[in-house]
Amino acid sequence: MKQVRINFKSTRGILIVAISLAGARDIHAENLVPTTPGTSLNYYCTWAAQNYMEGQGVANFDCSSIEGGEGNQIAQGWIKESTVFGANGWSKKFHSKARADLYFMFDDGAFANGSDNSFMLDVGRFPSFAGGTYQDQWKKVNDSLKANGWRSLAIWCRDPANNPQPVLWSKFAGVDYWKIDGGDENLEQEGLRATLYPQLKMEHMPNYSGPLNGDWGGTGRFGGQSWGTGGTVGLIRNCDIVRTYDVTPALSVATTIDRVSELLKAVGGHVDVGCILNVEDEPYVAAGLGCLMGIMRQPMTGLRSPDCDLFFMGPRLVKKRMDEVTRAVRWQRIAPAFAAGLSATTLDANALTDSWRFSTGETWFSEVIGNTAYQGAAARVARGLSLPTVTGTANSQDSLPFVVATKYPNGAVSIATIGRCKPANGWFSPRADIVLDAGAATGPVGIFGYYKSLRINFTQLPKNPRIKAQDLAGDVAVDITSRVTITTTSITIPGPVISEIGLSAATAGDVSDPGMVLALQSATGVSPSPALRSFRMAPMQRVAIIDGACSLPAGLKGGFEATDLIDIRGRKAAIIAPRANGGIVKGVYIAMVRGGRTRGDAQ
Repeated sequence: MKQVRINFKSTRGILIVAISLAGARDIHAENLVPTTPGTSLNYYCTWAAQNYMEGQGVANFDCSSIEGGEGNQIAQGWIKESTVFGANGWSKKFHSKARADLYFMFDDGAFANGSDNSFMLDVGRFPSFAGGTYQDQWKKVNDSLKANGWRSLAIWCRDPANNPQPVLWSKFAGVDYWKIDGGDENLEQEGLRATLYPQLKMEHMPNYSGPLNGDWGGTGRFGGQSWGTGGTVGLIRNCDIVRTYDVTPALSVATTIDRVSELLKAVGGHVDVGCILNVEDEPYVAAGLGCLMGIMRQPMTGLRSPDCDLFFMGPRLVKKRMDEVTRAVRWQRIAPAFAAGLSATTLDANALTDSWRFSTGETWFSEVIGNTAYQGAAARVARGLSLPTVTGTANSQDSLPFVVATKYPNGAVSIATIGRCKPANGWFSPRADIVLDAGAATGPVGIFGYYKSLRINFTQLPKNPRIKAQDLAGDVAVDITSRVTITTTSITIPGPVISEIGLSAATAGDVSDPGMVLALQSATGVSPSPALRSFRMAPMQRVAIIDGACSLPAGLKGGFEATDLIDIRGRKAAIIAPRANGGIVKGVYIAMVRGGRTRGDAQ
């Protein structure tokens, strides 16, 4: 660690702290992503990993042997201590940059005697956790997961009995998330939860089944939903979380967007609906529509011959898209997922249709193998916003991506373009010119996917704004003001700039789509983005710090910059530093407020 020498002096009511940072890191490097883990109820689920374990290292593995119900039974046996907590265990190797925000969900197979609902840990598979009561065992599991950096343990179950004991065990162990995979149609567990452990969140499956929507040999549509219907909409009106359910690897995007958009539309504007929708393993759909994630992707590849994976085969190469999880999860530190009823959702009347011919090993849904399936969804979906304008490079469906956008309750805005799938093209990501009307510039903007260009219209922008952007997988923002086109009410970002910045912190070998956060900053230090607080000032100019907020004269030029507000011994201070060539700071000064309103010189 470099030594820092601090000299103190007082001048005209302001304490000036001079810190010598010669040769140190540039303190102007800003991180637009909060470092504190988010509050959104996202999780990593073990089920897909369990389904990839059988047959590893076996020559000429029969992929059909793991399809259907028999495959489920095989997968149940692979959740055990060695796979979860061993030297190369999932809890130690997966999602290292996102796990602090994610629950680690034990899926089917963790309960003793093959039970779906006993909530008794199978200590034969987890011998180190034997001893004590069942609640003691679950607490030891939870503590071990937290020690590996995960948010907490979450538990899968099916058809839980109307029994208070598992709720009380969960409360003792600090387990506050259940995934209920069927059963409890009368929401009896919700009543127990409310009485015994209100902090426990219960996720329910919808009132439909199957990994494909509608007539998958034809239009493949989910169908409209309405407020007055029961079924899944009725469930959403009465519980915490509903997931959009199973999909096929190749057609997951279209299937998921069609389901979530229709469900959001049905309940949007009914502000009493507090349920949040979980879009399973589609992180950019979650980021683009303010939903939760149930991540299943994991990075194990090349361990079977042939290397089939019923959950992540196909041209999209999902197991090489781990960075998408990191970016989406970190975006939700800025803009948390929110309830389905809080804003109206608008759907494009035009649909895009994806298709794929499935081979053995590309899905567990054996009925579709050897056939071509079709899945359609609205081309554009918007929550709390008008639909974006999307112009493709040619007059055809295949020149357009799916586009989803949301205005969050805290003022943040997100937009995501998501790729397409066709037998002739495989997985492809059309670049389009897109215009998004974002309204007032009151928060950061999350931008996901590929673009030819993106113009964001605002009701008004600050005068002479500075624009900063950051790969959501990284920790350092860059100034892109000179690389975008700015008017009094809009910012236009070239697609190559989005790709460059949104992939600048990519993991080697990862093929994720870009994902970045954009923040606006005014020349006067009044920033509409709470994540960005910095402005320039001239040497020896006076800085006013009023009630903890910095205020500088407009139009100043010079080499000083007030980079942030900080707390020192409970008082607000402004960091003021001169820029040097190459961005290296040679000295820094801290002006500290001694009263509620102080004015003094930056020395």
